[in-house]
Amino acid sequence: MKALQLVNYGKIENSLAFNEVEKPPLESTDIMIEVIAAAINPIDKEIILGNLKSMLPLNFPVTLAYNVSGTVIEKGNSVNNFQIGDEVYVRVPQEQMGTLAEYVAV
Repeated sequence: MKALQLVNYGKIENSLAFNEVEKPPLESTDIMIEVIAAAINPIDKEIILGNLKSMLPLNFPVTLAYNVSGTVIEKGNSVNNFQIGDEVYVRVPQEQMGTLAEYVAV
């Protein structure tokens, strides 16, 4: 799948690139979202510029962002609150950063 990744710190136009990455694995408690929209928020911008690298060290390339909306296309065996086809909006936890991609598991 394609993901927009941070490849180095600096100006946004020089720091991001589309790359092929593995589709995330689906755990029993996860839903798989086909991304319709994702956002770069002010925190993501500061990460891109390198202003948070002392607090949030990264290994490049890395898929950024925490906000995503899309459609549920798969669900784990333990998921009861969502159905295939549901439209969702999610702010993923910090340790799950990576919503600038075609698919997100959460």
